[in-house]
Amino acid sequence: MSSTVFTIARDEWRYWRRSSLAQTVLIIALLLAAASVWVTHAAISHTTEQRQHMQSESITAFEEQPDRHPHRMVHYGHYLFRAPPPLLLIVLGFGVMTREREAGTLDFLKVQGVSPLVLLAGKGVAMAGAGLLVLTPLIIGALLTVLNGAQVVPVLTFILSYLIYIVVWCALVLLISTLARSNSVSFSGLVAVWILLCLVVPRIASNTASVMVASPGKLETDFAVLKKLRQMGDGHNANDPAFKAFKDNLLAQYNVDSVEDLPINFRGVVAQKSEADLTEVLNEFAEQQMAQQLSQAVIARMFGWLSPMIAIQNASMKLAGTDLENYQRFMREAEAVRFEFVQSLNKLHAEGMSLEQDANKYKNAEARKAATVDAENWQMLEEFQFTPLPAGQRFSNSLTAVLQLLFAAGLVLGFTYIAGRRV
Repeated sequence: MSSTVFTIARDEWRYWRRSSLAQTVLIIALLLAAASVWVTHAAISHTTEQRQHMQSESITAFEEQPDRHPHRMVHYGHYLFRAPPPLLLIVLGFGVMTREREAGTLDFLKVQGVSPLVLLAGKGVAMAGAGLLVLTPLIIGALLTVLNGAQVVPVLTFILSYLIYIVVWCALVLLISTLARSNSVSFSGLVAVWILLCLVVPRIASNTASVMVASPGKLETDFAVLKKLRQMGDGHNANDPAFKAFKDNLLAQYNVDSVEDLPINFRGVVAQKSEADLTEVLNEFAEQQMAQQLSQAVIARMFGWLSPMIAIQNASMKLAGTDLENYQRFMREAEAVRFEFVQSLNKLHAEGMSLEQDANKYKNAEARKAATVDAENWQMLEEFQFTPLPAGQRFSNSLTAVLQLLFAAGLVLGFTYIAGRRV
């Protein structure tokens, strides 16, 4: 039986080699896949080099600043950066079974003892080979990342996911070609399936998520943030009435009668409190928005049970660590670095000079010099390092998407088997 299957597969490949259309499709698909891998590699390399260069320049520019007022240094900071197999298989394989039916060879093969299921298996092996050929650049590119330090388990799971994805589309092409009575019906049906699974269902997923988890628009959010910020006071103005209670508590804490008698710079302390309050408000709104986005993403991902394209997309992003959860983790860690950096400078503002020096900094050159801190303090700026999730966690995060692909493969293969038995 196996020899018959491979004989049928070789005959299909021989047919494709004689077909100028098939050859053209294979060549274009290979070129596109190779170009996609190369462009992705080049883009990642360029972005990495650019980020490192700009990061180095930013740190150097910060650390080489002369003696300055610490609040001026608050405004410096870090730069924090953060293939068409289905169509090929459709164009290549829409006539794998309908061609045999139209040419009258299907009944001849059945008389010769070749069962429809064996014929389907041979055609499937041929199509899987074509799909694997197109995936070769992707597989090579993925394996090369291991040599560059990528972890083995996510890379192998990534490759396995795309192999299952190819199996799904091979089985779909076989199923439609088996059910259709002519090449034209088969091709039209497959294109309709492709449009449904790759265009319509993802759009339905996105719209459903947006309806089920409504989120306020940008303008509405901006007004809500501004309304809350107005209640906080202006951190650049220590005399803002919003800070009166804070000032009274501070005076009582140090048992003094005026801010001039405080052992710390009141303006710097106000800057610390204002930054902490501002960050708390902005983080509160950011967390609400992140929670809404995550709820929408969870709903959209459930449509992976209906569309293998959504499933492969989710698997790829989970395994690469570029999913929404990782993006949000990046944003939180970046914000923590920013907040710590700014508050370190505000602490310098509060403890590195007196209120009198700070208040008179624009009086003359001598006073301006007195209202500065030593440039050695700028060494507090640390390089931001975002640590990818461990391989095991990325693998476990991708399991639902991989199971969706396996479900699709099993379902379509089952229907193809049933259709094959009825030929």
